[in-house]
Amino acid sequence: MKRSYRKLGFAALFVASLVVITLLLHLDQPQQDSLHNLYYVPILLAAAFLGETGCVIIAMLAIIGSGYAEYGHMPHGWHAWWVLIVRGAFFLTLGYLVANLTDRMRAHTRSWQSLLGISRAINSSLDLDLTLQTITRESVELTSADACAIRLISDDGEELIYAKSFGLSDSYMAKGPLRIHENPLALRVIKQCEVVIRDVRRAKELLYREETLREGIVSVLSVPLHCGSEPLGLMNLYRKRFIGFTQRDLRIASAFAEQAAMAIFNAHLYASIQQNYLETVRALTQAIEAKDPVTLGHSERVAVLAVSMARVIKLTPEEIQALEFGALLHDIGKISFDDVMLSTPSEYLSADDRLMLEMHPMIGKSILNPIEFLHPSIPIVLYHHEQWNGAGYPEGLVGEQTPLLARIVAVANGYDHASHRSLLKESPDAGLACVRDGAGTRFDAQLVEVLETVLQPPEQDALSEDAPLPSSASEASPTT
Repeated sequence: MKRSYRKLGFAALFVASLVVITLLLHLDQPQQDSLHNLYYVPILLAAAFLGETGCVIIAMLAIIGSGYAEYGHMPHGWHAWWVLIVRGAFFLTLGYLVANLTDRMRAHTRSWQSLLGISRAINSSLDLDLTLQTITRESVELTSADACAIRLISDDGEELIYAKSFGLSDSYMAKGPLRIHENPLALRVIKQCEVVIRDVRRAKELLYREETLREGIVSVLSVPLHCGSEPLGLMNLYRKRFIGFTQRDLRIASAFAEQAAMAIFNAHLYASIQQNYLETVRALTQAIEAKDPVTLGHSERVAVLAVSMARVIKLTPEEIQALEFGALLHDIGKISFDDVMLSTPSEYLSADDRLMLEMHPMIGKSILNPIEFLHPSIPIVLYHHEQWNGAGYPEGLVGEQTPLLARIVAVANGYDHASHRSLLKESPDAGLACVRDGAGTRFDAQLVEVLETVLQPPEQDALSEDAPLPSSASEASPTT
C-alpha cells in the first residue's frame, strides 16, 4: 500500500513538472529549442521510479505538452507533425530504454541480494530444511517460475528422493519413485548437464508426463546439484505458462543450485561430525559405567527416555541434541570416584563419601567446560539432581528455577535408577511408582505425566472376550 502511494506521489510530481515546463516554453518562445530538453528530466525520472508503463504515459504527456507549448493548438502541416513525431519518438525511445535498463539492474540486484542472503543463511544456520525452503521459494520468485523442487540421490544411488518443493501439490510430489536409471533426462542432469523441456507435451522421455500435464506444467528447467565431481541430486523449475526459460533464468537456477549443494554438503558434514561427537560421548560414559556392572547402560537408557519425552513436548532439534549429550554425560563427574564408592548404594555411604558423591555435578561441569560444543549440555549435568521442592543439590533450586532440560533428565534418571536397583533385574513398575510418588516434590509433575505418556504401550487391535468373531468364523458350521 505504501509503495502504491509513493508511486502516485511521484506520478503527480512528474505531471506537475510537465505542466511547469510547458508553461515556461509557452511564455518564452525565443528559448523554446533549448527548453524542450527539459522534458527529458521527468521522462527519465519516471523511467527510474515508475517503470515502463509510467514512463510511456509521462512521455505521451510530454509530447502533448510540447505540441501545445509550440503551437498553442494541434499542429497544422506536415512539417509541424513531422517535428512532433520525431521529438515524441526520442521521448518514448529514450524513456523505454532507461526503464528497461533500470528494471534489469533491479532484477540483477535482487538476484545478488537473494544469493547473498542465502549464503549468509547457510553460514549462520545448519537447518537444511529451512535453507532448502528458502532456495526453492527465492528461485521461483527471481525466475518468474511457478514452482520448484529439489530431489536428492538416495544412499544406494538408485533413486531421487524428494527433499523440498515450492508451488507443487502433494499429489504431484507423491506421484511415484524416480529411479535414476529409468529416467534418461534425470540421468543427463546428474551428469552435470542442464536440461530444458520447452513443451512437456512433446517430451516423450519425461517420466510421469501425464501427471506433469495434469499439474498444469508446460515447461521444465532442470539443473544439477553437485559438490565438486560428486553428484548430490537436481533442482527443477516449472512453468505453467508458455513462456520459455531464458539464459538469465538458467544462470539464476545454476547459482541457486550451487548454494543448495553447499547447504547439503555442510549439513552432511555437520551430521558426520555430530555423530563422531556422540560416539566419543558414549565411549566416555561406558568408561564410567564399566566400573559398576549394575549401572552399565544407565546413561544410554536415560538419554533414550529423555529424548522421547522431549519429542512429546515438541522441543527444538537444537534442544533435543543438547538434551541427548547432557543425558549421556550427566554422570561424567563420577569418573574420578573409585569402584567401591560407585558400587555402594548412597544410603550406605559415610557422610564424607556422600558429600563427595554430591560433588559429581560440579566436577562434571568442570570437565565439560573447556569443550565448546557441549556448553548447551552443561546445565543438564550440573542440575540433574535438583528437586522440585528445593531439596536437591548442588544449589537447592526450586521449581522452574531448574532448567527444563535438567528437569527432564532428573525424571528419566529417577525412573531408570528405580527400575534397575538390582543387578540384572528390571522392574519398570517400580520405576514408574517411584517417579509418581515424587511428582510435585522431587520431580516436575507435568514431566512425570509426559514420562507416563512415553511409557504407555501402543494400542493393539486385540479381540476382547465380548467382541464378535469375524463373519467367516461366526458363520462356520460346527464339526461333528
